[in-house]
Amino acid sequence: MNSSGKVLILGASGGIGGEVARRLVADNWQVRALKRGAQMRDPKMAYSG
Repeated sequence: MNSSGKVLILGASGGIGGEVARRLVADNWQVRALKRGAQMRDPKMAYSG
């Protein structure tokens, strides 16, 4: 990449999100990362709208 800045990565604990976060950090981006908590993996906790 040719530039740097600030970025928020959602799903950073997954394979794709984690790799994107690592590459951006390596390219001097300021990375903030979010991941889903273990309790959200329970289907009963999912939003049903």
